[in-house]
Amino acid sequence: MKMRQGVWYLLVIAFMVFPGAAGAQSGGFQPLSSNPQSLFFFKGYIYCSAEDGVHGRELWRVSVPDGEARLVKDITPGVASSTIDRMYAFKGMLYFRVLDARHGGELWWSDGEPEGKTERLIRFSPSEPEDGLVSILGDVGGTLFFARGRELDTRMLYALDGTPGGIRRFLPSPYNVFNSKSLVGCLVNDRLYFHALGNRGVGTPPDALWSTDGTEAGTTLIATFDEPPGGFCAMGDRGLLFFAKRDPQGAEPWFTGGTPESTFMLKDIWPGEESSGPADPAYVEVIGRPEYSRAFFRATDPEHGSEMWETDGTPEGTKLAFDIVPGREGSNPYRMAAYGETMYFNATTPEAGNELWRARYGTSWISEIILDINPGFPSSNPYAYAPLRNPNGLLFSAKTNLGEELWVAVEHKSTAELVRDIYEGPESSEPWGLTSTDTEAVVFRAYDPLHGWELWISNGVSNTRLLADLYADHFESPSSFPEMLTPLNDVLVFVADDIEHGLELWVTDGTSAGTDLLRDIYPGAIGSQPSELTVVGDLVYFTAEHPETGWELYVTDGTKAGTGIAGDISPEAPGSRPRHLTEWNGNLIFSASRPYEGEEPWIVRPGRKPDILFNIRPDGADSSPRNFVGWKDHVYFVANDGIHGEELWRSDGTAEGTELVRDLVTVPFEKMSYRSLEIMGDRLVIAGDDGVLGDELWVMDHALSPPRLVEDIASFSNFRKR
Repeated sequence: MKMRQGVWYLLVIAFMVFPGAAGAQSGGFQPLSSNPQSLFFFKGYIYCSAEDGVHGRELWRVSVPDGEARLVKDITPGVASSTIDRMYAFKGMLYFRVLDARHGGELWWSDGEPEGKTERLIRFSPSEPEDGLVSILGDVGGTLFFARGRELDTRMLYALDGTPGGIRRFLPSPYNVFNSKSLVGCLVNDRLYFHALGNRGVGTPPDALWSTDGTEAGTTLIATFDEPPGGFCAMGDRGLLFFAKRDPQGAEPWFTGGTPESTFMLKDIWPGEESSGPADPAYVEVIGRPEYSRAFFRATDPEHGSEMWETDGTPEGTKLAFDIVPGREGSNPYRMAAYGETMYFNATTPEAGNELWRARYGTSWISEIILDINPGFPSSNPYAYAPLRNPNGLLFSAKTNLGEELWVAVEHKSTAELVRDIYEGPESSEPWGLTSTDTEAVVFRAYDPLHGWELWISNGVSNTRLLADLYADHFESPSSFPEMLTPLNDVLVFVADDIEHGLELWVTDGTSAGTDLLRDIYPGAIGSQPSELTVVGDLVYFTAEHPETGWELYVTDGTKAGTGIAGDISPEAPGSRPRHLTEWNGNLIFSASRPYEGEEPWIVRPGRKPDILFNIRPDGADSSPRNFVGWKDHVYFVANDGIHGEELWRSDGTAEGTELVRDLVTVPFEKMSYRSLEIMGDRLVIAGDDGVLGDELWVMDHALSPPRLVEDIASFSNFRKR
């Protein structure tokens, strides 16, 4: 049976929650703020993450220019918030990341309509919250690329074609795996360029520059370097400017036309092993005169210090562009941004401090300070650039004796002007997130003492006003924060905190009368902290804590009478601590611990109590089973028997049918380090490190065949220096 219609809406009614009200600070009244973030222009609207005081921080749509604001989706129901960022438009849909403390970065998509489709496309590794969506790189050839992994660790490349089921690991033959600590992308001539880190298990892995047209056959290893290449800048249809380090030179500017043969260092700006530290590239295209188009970037040499350099994509055309501050100190230009035929940037001089400059082509390339906005050496520190149309120019934030406010530089004028002192007097409105629209205006976030942090709009000339005040007046009340909403037949089982009972298991049939606490497992306000809700047939299994038995396995059929402990596996606290709950062929597979046996695989068969599946490590230590995956009438998992190390095991659900698949690492006291088990088509794909070849890809084609290495992708032969 399917859950009756309206249950999601009624669930909100069933839990009356009230947002927090703003209080007074030492400086006086603090206005209520929606604090809009991650502004993105899509289908004629501004989309953003904002708070209204009722739904927490969620996805909103704001009409331009009338300011009508509508909630698109309350992703985390109630006043609990969703962290939304990294928006991207692809094939008529808005893609974005939702960060969840339990599940990490999830990939969502939306048609942008409040009554339309906004839903999660994929969740990565719910048991490892940090292992989720990291970034959306871009689209090429009808394929959108994104990276999964950890912010500061290994990442993997994925692709999608714009359909719900069209998501796949991007595994171009013969390399099969991309691992990267700084996977970044840039689109040039219908190709995506990105950096990937190869794992070869011996020595220092090389950093490689790759490109793809969206197909496996069209994916090319271009060059390898000693450090990750970065600073990608598309130079029209000429190719890609980037910065990289390869001995015996330091980090210097490089260029590629898309092939290994067209990839070379442009200039050793700081000769020898020292690095010029190139950064902040921007490409300025002179319309109708491509021979004058240039990429500009900051670099340092021993004679001029940190100054602006330029390149046309050739070694001969790579040279110092502007020596703004003669001598070894330099002007340290940064925040380069090209709009039209003008490049804007920050530069520091002894006379004016840090101010806004621009470079334009007349009869030659010239640079000039637009205005010493904060007169003398004190700096205005311009930031948050956004292009302005009609008149053409730049909106930006800068600081003066009026605080940080909105300024404009118009191309045909030789100065900059204050647009509006939004927070009147010396205090700052701190305009941020400036986003251009197709209505010749810019939307941004700013602060004033009446509305707090809200959405504003400006045309840079005569109309700068509050666009939408999303946070209205509300009063304060605690929240139940319902989560882990799990459909079970015609009801919904979930976890919530009503303060009196703490975090416990609840049920709703979509009505107020049918919404009730299933059981107060941990009496009092502490709560049993239910987790890992897993549906098996007509039951939901979960883990919970009781003050006497500790953490154990519980089960519910959606009724009070049918909610209780599934089995007291380890009567002594802190309990058996069940983990990795997995449904397999109508059974529940999981790991649990009890004295004298350690952590081993367990099973709950239909209508029976939990049983130990097999004592893999009879010495009493933990075999630590994990990564349970059902494939071809067996459940496969990783475990350590104390003899063969951490290896691949399988079971048909009986003790006699539980066995080691193969000892991939036969060196004594060594073990295979498994990262993941995944079903791909009709194969079981294994990612793991055997201690010799490094992290590589293994595959099982048949249930009785041993795992075989697909290829030593990151071998010396594949990643030799070019």
